Amino acid sequence: MDRSPTPGGSREIDVRLGRAWRDHHRYLLDVAFRVLGSISEAEDVVQEAYARLVRADLDEIGDVKGWLVVVVSRLAFDQLR
Repeated sequence: MDRSPTPGGSREIDVRLGRAWRDHHRYLLDVAFRVLGSISEAEDVVQEAYARLVRADLDEIGDVKGWLVVVVSRLAFDQLR
């Protein structure tokens, strides 16, 4: 995972992360809420999933929504334990 700065690279990543937030946030919040039953806990889980997405190599993720759904689901179920 090479995060060395490239011209426009950081901007492109910011745009992709912003698009992922805009396009998938509500759906992921719904998934987490259905598991946890608490909107505040669901929001925490979704924010943690996006924090992990920031640290991930976006070029290695073929389906960002699918990746986020898996991460949110696992985090929510882990929290239930």
